Formats: sequence, structure tokens, C-alpha cells
Amino acid sequence: MKKIMMAMGIVAALSFLVSMIAVAPLVANEKINYGQTPKQSPAKIPPKIQTPKTDKAVGLKFTKLNPRDLVGAKSPKALGSKFYVEWKKITDAYQLLVTNIPKYEEAAKKYAAKSEECKNKSYTQEDMTAAGCQPSDSVTVCSQKLFQWCTLQEHKAVDNATVSCGVNLTTLQGSSKKAWDELYESAYNVLH
Repeated sequence: MKKIMMAMGIVAALSFLVSMIAVAPLVANEKINYGQTPKQSPAKIPPKIQTPKTDKAVGLKFTKLNPRDLVGAKSPKALGSKFYVEWKKITDAYQLLVTNIPKYEEAAKKYAAKSEECKNKSYTQEDMTAAGCQPSDSVTVCSQKLFQWCTLQEHKAVDNATVSCGVNLTTLQGSSKKAWDELYESAYNVLH
């Protein structure tokens, strides 16, 4: 997190520096007279916009817009219930994800520790039978069965946590798309 904040600070400083470099040539040739109104060249004064006092086609003065002249002008709609249904799904999925990510991380740590334990363990004949090793199995096949048997509970915990996080992320993705569609229909699509 510190690295991200430091990178953001560097980017901000560089942006400021670049903007100062870009503005310096524009300001360098102007003499500042403190206490006086700065003089501007005619090229820098924006042109004044002339607003017509009459409607030339009709020749009448008007002070108010005619609603008939505003065909197609629409106002954005209030967000509908579909948006809020999706928004609720987004916030619920986010809260579950916030809860489930630490569970996943904890399960992954336990699995890694158990894996090391299982790799270094000496197995008995009872362990081999419990793991499902057969006399016809090769050493490699029996080793894989023993490892899976030894890490079974931790493996299930990682699987469950992964599925929970995946469901939350899928819900976030789907509901975010639906919420965007509703927002687009309510405002952006109406105005553009």
C-alpha cells in the first residue's frame, strides 16, 4: 500500500512539473505590473457572444423558450427499482467478499502448512490402507493418494473458500453490468 501511495505521489509531482514546464513559455514573455490591471493582447480576449433579441424568422421578441421548439429534449429519469435491486446485490456480494477473502487466505495458509507436514511425514500401513493404496499401485500413485488423503480437510477448506469468493465476484460482475445498463437507460441514453 505504501508503494502505491508513493507511486501516486510521484505521478502527481510529475504531472505538476510537466504542467509548469508547459505554462512557463506562455508566462515568460509577459511583464507583471503589480497593483495594475494586466494588459491583454487583442488575440487573447475571447469574442463576445451576441444573443439575438428577436426571432428573425418571425420577427417577434421572446423571453421564454417555446416547448414546441424543444422537440426531443428529455430529462434523465430517476433510477428505477431494477437498478436498486442490482445495487443491493452488489453491496451484499461485496460485504461477503470482504468476509470471504480472509477465510480463503487463512485456508490457503493452513493448506500450505499441512502440505509441508504431509510431505515430510512417515506413513504407516494403516495410513496407506486409509488412503486407498492398493498392492498393485506404484510408489508414485500411492504417494499421490497418501498426500491427497493427508491434506483432504485443508483442500476442502480452500475449495469452499475459493468457490465462495468466485460466487461473490461473479455476482459483482453480473450485477455491475445490469446496474450500468439501468443507469445508462435512465440518464446517459436519454441525454445523448
